[in-house]
Amino acid sequence: MNTKQHGFTLVETMIAMTLGLFLLSGMISALMTSKSAARSQSALFNIQENARFVLEAMKKDIRTSDNWGCTQSTTNLLTPANQGYVDYLNQSVVGLDGGFDTLTIRRAQNVGFALNSNMATAFSNIDVGNASTLSQGDIVVISDCSGGDIFQISNNVSVDGFVSHTTGGNQPGNVSSDFSKAYTTSATVYKIYDEKYSVVTVSGVNWLQRVINGGTPEMLTPNVAGFQITYGVDTDTPTDNSANVYLPITSITNTSKIVSVRVNLLLQSEENNVTINNMTYTFNGVTTTASDKKLYKSYEATVSIRNRQKR
Repeated sequence: MNTKQHGFTLVETMIAMTLGLFLLSGMISALMTSKSAARSQSALFNIQENARFVLEAMKKDIRTSDNWGCTQSTTNLLTPANQGYVDYLNQSVVGLDGGFDTLTIRRAQNVGFALNSNMATAFSNIDVGNASTLSQGDIVVISDCSGGDIFQISNNVSVDGFVSHTTGGNQPGNVSSDFSKAYTTSATVYKIYDEKYSVVTVSGVNWLQRVINGGTPEMLTPNVAGFQITYGVDTDTPTDNSANVYLPITSITNTSKIVSVRVNLLLQSEENNVTINNMTYTFNGVTTTASDKKLYKSYEATVSIRNRQKR
């Protein structure tokens, strides 16, 4: 009795296996592409969030720099020849050039201490009442809407209950104990705000940090590949408070002419192999091809110094 047998021939089996491998290869390729796109999108999202946070903080600080109260007529009474002297009025926005630049911003703090009584003379002590956060050696500014003086506190405020501004004793100290005038209760004493942005390397990662008044560094964002600052300088005579050229700080002889700041920030992804090919990017006017497969994103922000637009 003959029985018919059914099945696949060797040729049919080989064809089926080839087609199956082809389809499987396509599925794996699609999966890898999808995974790579997801990693790239996640890296871009993290970079954008970090850049947005940093730039918004820097914009706010730059705009409010060089603020010494409601007047632009301020005198610096600190002793220029002594250690620790800062030319606050002309160097409220300065920095250092380097592989990574630094940016320093100075101004009066937002909240101050109002005078409780009028000063009898320009060298009288200042009655500021409850000023427990003011200490001997603090550099402060007293200001009303017609004038201001930057000076160093020369006494123990918490013990004495008033602020003194005599010469000697501290560094840099006061070159004179006389203010430009005797202030009234319309004046306010403000501590000076000194803020520095710079890049530091921690465990092999470049972080942009912010240090306020020499305190504990605040780490703002990791994976910084570039941080460059240029300064808008008003070169017109007479001045019109508008930048004619943007220069690095080493090319500026008169920092009081700086009216705006341009921040260039380059961030990279934390992980490698995020991009298929080595990425080509432009940062601070220079086009570069990366030596790795990280994602790079550059940002630029130009910010006017609001208090220098009033002069």
